Amino acid sequence: MTQEKKTALREGFLRADCVMQSLYRRVSYAAAVSLALVMMIAVIDVIGAKFFSKSLRGSTELIAQFNIILVFLAAPFSQIHNGFTSIEILQKKFSPGVRQFIKCLGSLLGMGFCLLISYRTLSLVARNFQLKSKTVSGAWGIPLWPFTACLSIGFLMLAAAFCWTALREVILGSDDEPETQRERESAADFSLAEECHD
Repeated sequence: MTQEKKTALREGFLRADCVMQSLYRRVSYAAAVSLALVMMIAVIDVIGAKFFSKSLRGSTELIAQFNIILVFLAAPFSQIHNGFTSIEILQKKFSPGVRQFIKCLGSLLGMGFCLLISYRTLSLVARNFQLKSKTVSGAWGIPLWPFTACLSIGFLMLAAAFCWTALREVILGSDDEPETQRERESAADFSLAEECHD
């Protein structure tokens, strides 16, 4: 592959990367709303129990279900931004090629695991949708199926994020390689990075 084609591929991938990051950032807003709801339910429950001797009915179940949205719609955003913990001390003991292989292998294994979980939860979503009487709490009457759907969608998006980070590793290279780091800080990349955050 000629240098011009490599540059074109790199720039095209960077633009697609901006779109992916923007999409996942917007999905993560649902997780932020879920976090606000969890805090609100917890505060109302505590105030009711301490000052009025009457706690919010079904608060534990509601918080547990909103935590599904919080975790599984935020995890893909974290993965697409390489936000998960990695052991740098061990990674630096390997050559750049081995590090790249390990990262790609880990991403592909993560993608396979998430696809499996997403597929397995589809039957749970269908069952909860059919049993419309099945709710988070009888007092509130909130159906369970939207929460199980978020679980399946979250794992599917996480699988796509793992796949994307593997592609990013192959096309752009490792972040910890000085040559690649300098390339990413070029003027063209900086303007593309600014587009991602607009």
